[in-house]
Amino acid sequence: MNYTKIIPSFLIILLLAACSNEKLKMADAKKCVAEYMDAIQQKDFNKASSFYASELSGHSQQKIEEMKKLDSVFGEINTAELIDSIDDSGDIVNVKFANNINLNDSTDEYDEDDEESNIQLTYKIKHSKLVSNEKFVIVKEDGIYKIKEHQVQSGIE
Repeated sequence: MNYTKIIPSFLIILLLAACSNEKLKMADAKKCVAEYMDAIQQKDFNKASSFYASELSGHSQQKIEEMKKLDSVFGEINTAELIDSIDDSGDIVNVKFANNINLNDSTDEYDEDDEESNIQLTYKIKHSKLVSNEKFVIVKEDGIYKIKEHQVQSGIE
C-alpha cells in the first residue's frame, strides 16, 4: 500500500480536528450569567464563585471578597439589560500564529487566547446605588459554561 498519499491527508484532517472549536450556544451563555446574577442577588457568593472558570477559581476567596465589595458599593441588582453580544465560537478553524519568531529557537511563543471559543455578553445593570456596564466572557469548560472574564465599568447612565 502506498502511504505517501495517505499520510498528508491524514495530517490535514488531524490538524483541522485539533484546531476546530465547538460552537457555543448563546442561550446557555445567557443562562450562565443569569444564574450568576441570581446568586449575587441572593448574596450566595460561594455559589457565584462556582460560575468562574477554573483558572480564576484558584483565587475563589479573592473573587468572593471582590463580589462582596462590588455588592456593597453598587447595591442590589434591580434590572439587567443585555446591550451587546458577540459569538466568537463559530465553526471557523482557528490557527495559532507565532507572536515572536526566532528561527534559531524552538520555543516560539503562541497566543493561546486567539483560538478559544467564547461568547461575550455585555449588560447594562441598574443597581440600587449605581449603574454599570458589565462584560462577561463565557467559555465551555468540561462541558459546563463558565465565566472566564468579568469586566465592570461604573458611572454609566
